[in-house]
Amino acid sequence: MREARDGDPPGARIPARTVDALLAEHMPDGPIDFMHLSIEGSEPRVLTGDIGWIDRVRSIRVEIHPNGFTADACLAALQRCGFEAWVDPSTGEHGLGVRPSVARQRRRDMVQGRDTSETVRDPSQARPRSRASRAP
Repeated sequence: MREARDGDPPGARIPARTVDALLAEHMPDGPIDFMHLSIEGSEPRVLTGDIGWIDRVRSIRVEIHPNGFTADACLAALQRCGFEAWVDPSTGEHGLGVRPSVARQRRRDMVQGRDTSETVRDPSQARPRSRASRAP
């Protein structure tokens, strides 16, 4: 992906939005528990550009592109943003990052025998609650 240039065919241009613009519209305030970045090779640009929004993110999953945004580059970018970072051991296709404060709390909860697995995992993988347990 690159910025449009004069001479590009009209059909080659697509609208793009910044993370800041998306968050301003859909989630303007408060922390973001989990973010998944899969933006077809533009991950490095998003993680190194204007990233004021990143401080709101508690945990993140970022797609790795072996021919561009390598695992080492992804982990370095996540660490520069203040995350503890590692490659997803189940697939090797994503960098995972969690804020140190979130990681410390998770370790404390595990030591104390509390199951906190839902607090930092991918929401798309969460088990659905029964109808009876849902808030009105």
